[in-house]
Amino acid sequence: MKVCGTGHSLPRNNMNYEDFAKQIDTMSENGQFSFGLNWIDYVKSKLTDDIIHTHMSNLSNYYKDYDFTDKSVLDIGCGSGLSSLSFNLLGCKQVDSIDVDPNSVEACNLTKEKFFHKLGSNHNWNIKHQSILNDVYVKTSKKYDIVYSWGVLHHTGDMWKAIKNATSMVNDNGILHLALYISGDRYMDDLKLIPSDYQSIGREEKPRVIADYIAGMTDRYAISEYEKLL
Repeated sequence: MKVCGTGHSLPRNNMNYEDFAKQIDTMSENGQFSFGLNWIDYVKSKLTDDIIHTHMSNLSNYYKDYDFTDKSVLDIGCGSGLSSLSFNLLGCKQVDSIDVDPNSVEACNLTKEKFFHKLGSNHNWNIKHQSILNDVYVKTSKKYDIVYSWGVLHHTGDMWKAIKNATSMVNDNGILHLALYISGDRYMDDLKLIPSDYQSIGREEKPRVIADYIAGMTDRYAISEYEKLL
């Protein structure tokens, strides 16, 4: 196994931004936070063919001359579904996308619907509401040629168990591709992405600001890692 560091539909979730704001107020109490509403907005208003093409190119660069044909992929914490879509378009025979957040599951389904015309008639893309911490799911699941999880496992509340479970789902000659956030040289620069007047921003605007910060931090990291390959 190589390690890289770096469907079925559920009912549509109708959570609005007021409910999202309530989640922010309570996330320190219940340890959970929904990234999915931001992903839904992203898919509806921002996800374009150019972004998909760029992401496919980035994946191809990470995997160099890897032949995706007939490969199976598990995308843990699929979020917007951009990576899952890209793996499909790169020729993988099966892509399974899972996320513990129902809003992210909806976002992934929206991506599949929005860009369905790009998928071949023989595509096999399954989207499920599932957790990598679910031992029953992990033990009964098939193994995959690629197990991919970008910026997710450290959010689970039990990162090392999540990594162990993800590792157990990789074929003997497969690839484990993880990206985990850490503090480091870019930490202070990432903090600058938060508006200086954040504390004075109205309650109704804070969910959007936090979501934009998360997306910006992720993009900065991805660009930095990609530049190392040039």
